[in-house]
Amino acid sequence: MKPKDALEQIESTLEVMKTRDLTNMHKLAAMLFRPADALAVIDQPLSDEIKAKLTEILSSAELAPILLKIEEIKELLVVLKAKLVAPALSKRYLGVYDREYLPAYIKSREKYGALSNQLDELENKILEAPEYNKKLHEIWGSGKWAGHRHARLTGNIRVMYSVTREKNVVLFEEILTKNELEKT
Repeated sequence: MKPKDALEQIESTLEVMKTRDLTNMHKLAAMLFRPADALAVIDQPLSDEIKAKLTEILSSAELAPILLKIEEIKELLVVLKAKLVAPALSKRYLGVYDREYLPAYIKSREKYGALSNQLDELENKILEAPEYNKKLHEIWGSGKWAGHRHARLTGNIRVMYSVTREKNVVLFEEILTKNELEKT
């Protein structure tokens, strides 16, 4: 099932559910797990949250909590719909939207304070680039930094970072000169 079709099916079924008795509400809710699974390609946590709310509907014997869960699911669908119809330009090579900084990186930023604006621009480019760019996403192959990505701030200065899938963030770790990087 395509995510767009899944969204439409869930939306229309939720509207029908509001007009049914409790038994039929439960039957209709049970039918929505498959479409909710199809939404995982847009956003797995939101898909899981919808399924959790459907489970709560199935376990409820009262109308008021069910109607509340229906409204909560509808709010999640709005978020999913926005993600689905987002323009292709919002596609990001790294697939993450947030960032975190290690203390060493923050200290390095102070050291390179004159380049603060360039660092801000580079961090944004790293996150927002729609496709692989060697100057932004190259993986370092040796030493302490093997497996980490680096971006070129200047001809000699590199921003070292990694992508943390558990938190779904770019973790900025250190700013090094090329010579420092090659010695590690």
